[in-house]
Amino acid sequence: MAEILRAAPHRRFVGAAITCIVAALYAGGADASTFTLSCKNQLREYTLSFDDRSQTLTWRSGGVQTDYLVHQVRNDPDRLQITGVTHDHGPSFLATFRPERQIAYSYPNKSQQTDACR
Repeated sequence: MAEILRAAPHRRFVGAAITCIVAALYAGGADASTFTLSCKNQLREYTLSFDDRSQTLTWRSGGVQTDYLVHQVRNDPDRLQITGVTHDHGPSFLATFRPERQIAYSYPNKSQQTDACR
């Protein structure tokens, strides 16, 4: 800090600007949220976590973890829904965190599977 004070005026300005940017980034983190669903189907129980800052949906079960590819997020006071695909050429999904709590998987040319969540 003492070096910044002894530095030329433009260096002090740059140092102050960097400090302000870092403070703003940390302040912005207060608005970020992670939403979680605990779901179950006929094969296993699993957890889905959505981080609204990074826009990622993560699936976890039995020590295995994978990130789903998110295509669209609808996040308003009444509804939080995320759509995308589980992996390349995999089933698409519609994860609903509110008002109901569920995830529906749609398989190409096949049926749809809906897992109940809490």
